Amino acid sequence: MRYQTTYYSNHPSAPLTLAQTHLARVAAAGGQFADASYVRAAVELLRRWNLLPHVVHWSDARFGVVVEQGQVTRQFSLRGPDAVTTPGVAGPRYVAQGYNGHPEIRYDQASLQVPLLDLSHTNQYTTLWLGQQRTRDTIGFFYELSRDYNQSAGGMTALIENNQLEVAHHTTDFVVIRDAGSYQQQPLYVVTRGDFTRSSEEINVRMNEQELTEYSYGTTPYNRDTTGPLRPDVLYLGARGGNQFPLRNGLLNSLLILDVAVSDEARGALQQFLRQQYTPVLVPQNGLQAWFQAERGAQFNQAGQLTSWTDQSGNGMDLTPTDGSAVLSAEQLNAHPMIRVSGRLASTKLCRITGNSARSVYFLGRLVEGNVVLSWGEANTGRLFECAQEGNSPFIHAYGEGMDNLNTLGSQPVLAPALWTWRYDGEAGGYSEFNDQVGAKGGPPYMNTPGTPLFLAWGGYYGPSVVDFLEVLVYDRFVTGPEHEQIRAYLGAKGAVPVRSAADGAVPSQQLQGWWRADTGVEVDADGFITQWTDQSVHARHLMPEAAGILNLDVWAGRTAIRFTGGPAFLPFALPELAPAVYTVLLVLQKQAGQDNMMPIAFGRSSEEANDLWANYNCFGLNNFNDNIYGLRNASDFLHQPILVTAELYHQDSSSFRLWLNGQPQQVAPVINTTVDRPLSPVFRVGGSVFLNSGSYLWNGWIAEVILYDRTLEQVERDELHANLLIKYGISGATAPSQS
Repeated sequence: MRYQTTYYSNHPSAPLTLAQTHLARVAAAGGQFADASYVRAAVELLRRWNLLPHVVHWSDARFGVVVEQGQVTRQFSLRGPDAVTTPGVAGPRYVAQGYNGHPEIRYDQASLQVPLLDLSHTNQYTTLWLGQQRTRDTIGFFYELSRDYNQSAGGMTALIENNQLEVAHHTTDFVVIRDAGSYQQQPLYVVTRGDFTRSSEEINVRMNEQELTEYSYGTTPYNRDTTGPLRPDVLYLGARGGNQFPLRNGLLNSLLILDVAVSDEARGALQQFLRQQYTPVLVPQNGLQAWFQAERGAQFNQAGQLTSWTDQSGNGMDLTPTDGSAVLSAEQLNAHPMIRVSGRLASTKLCRITGNSARSVYFLGRLVEGNVVLSWGEANTGRLFECAQEGNSPFIHAYGEGMDNLNTLGSQPVLAPALWTWRYDGEAGGYSEFNDQVGAKGGPPYMNTPGTPLFLAWGGYYGPSVVDFLEVLVYDRFVTGPEHEQIRAYLGAKGAVPVRSAADGAVPSQQLQGWWRADTGVEVDADGFITQWTDQSVHARHLMPEAAGILNLDVWAGRTAIRFTGGPAFLPFALPELAPAVYTVLLVLQKQAGQDNMMPIAFGRSSEEANDLWANYNCFGLNNFNDNIYGLRNASDFLHQPILVTAELYHQDSSSFRLWLNGQPQQVAPVINTTVDRPLSPVFRVGGSVFLNSGSYLWNGWIAEVILYDRTLEQVERDELHANLLIKYGISGATAPSQS
């Protein structure tokens, strides 16, 4: 039979009609995992390029499948016949978090088949597919139409053999091998265009970003010399007919077959669509317990009411309405749909994060009315965890047991679209973030919650809320460091909300000599030890440890810092040889209690040219290695908390030394003996000083950020940096230590 090519028109309403029809068909057949947003986008792509009438088959991991006893027994096609189980052969597996974090149809000596695919009405064709053969040195077929060359007038196939991609249609004695390198174990996005009346030599192939133009011919001719249309035949997925040469630990996530050779522009659009839709998911998978996206996995009835919302983490924490309602919101965030929940949604499974376990919650959307975004636990029992706000202050609310208001952030525009973050480290306390605002660590630590459903827009203490949800992620661990910043950057870009500290974009570049941040640019080895601290300035003055296995990243003040233990630190490096009149250094740090006689940074090759910041039991300030300190008395204990230090060090002029703590200028003076003027050396070191003639003074504590200039800062620059860094690290503008 020939499929009706005029059934779906290219009228603008066609995508909605076809998408709704497909989703209804999947549901009626007991299918699962149909991604409604993806289906709509795929149909819109076809409509835009006038290709709807030309779809003969398009199966995709995100169009819906039927899974029985762990095997895919049916893969739904957007148009044309579905792929079903090959008799006597195991079906592939559906993996919810597979390729790049997306669903995957995983083939391992398995196959599906389309029992009758009809291309008899055309000589031209286009195929688009995404596949991968992960086992080396084996032959694996992605698909094949016409399983017996001697009995069919032509066919088409794609396979991996000897690390080469082979694409052919068998209309003459030619099989083309597109030889452009080793393709085995690579994910392949391939578009082919051909004409059954012409030889395989003329197939046009584009793989990933590469036009494949080199080819060779098969040496054994087939016993026929036929050209022209194909007869209807079986299309095999993941293997050749009879399950010959199956993929080994491979995937075939998408296969589109059109009965027309598309234009170059349409070919590029098709391939780009598939690549974009399967780009890596920009969230860590480790510890991800629940993940909800408004554009994926939401099912609505004919009245527009949400009936279920599929958890994208693969843990089955699917949501269903328990009271109130949930609909597609009339508002969008950065052109993305949101789901408005008025009442509550509850997960069909119990939340596995119980007791005092660490946890992290990310919410992108808008609180419309009420207090609670997300919660779990028992109402009015003292065993409750809520991500909430009160008085325009986002905070973690652990109700009962005297554990109210675990962490507050200060007044914020909580009814605006925003990214909210709540994290609890399982031991010391919790942290809240609202867009680019960071709250200080809160306590106390008791968070004993039982296994209850996960609730959206409802809390056991506050009751129901009205919330627009774009995305929610819940982790059973305290996400920190680069992973935390990665999630926030991904969600911030998606929602077009300001999620990174203003300090990230407000560091003046004029005469900036170095900028090191522990929350980005830290490279570690397999054991978690730092191998490089990347300079964020244009100079690429990367800090390298003195030896392997000595420095680690650490959780600190809800952020990431480098932990120094009073031992070897980073190697010194040379700044421009022409020493300036002044260096300005900004440091975010904390001193280990009970440790003294150490330096977070130092200039100089020897004690004769030393200018450094020194912390001792009774003072903190400029040290010149002559039993003198120009700075503050009684300052050591003041450094036992996260603190922002700004210092100006002058060439041959110790008395001009200036110091700010948490943005506040300090009245510095000689503390021990008289000062000695030293020349400013271009040799700079982070983590202490080591002078052969004067010993070692190595830092024991934390350093989260270092910014270095070879000039003084204008007051407006300094004030802005201070404000941004204090916000970023949740540091209050504390008073200075007493100088009495």
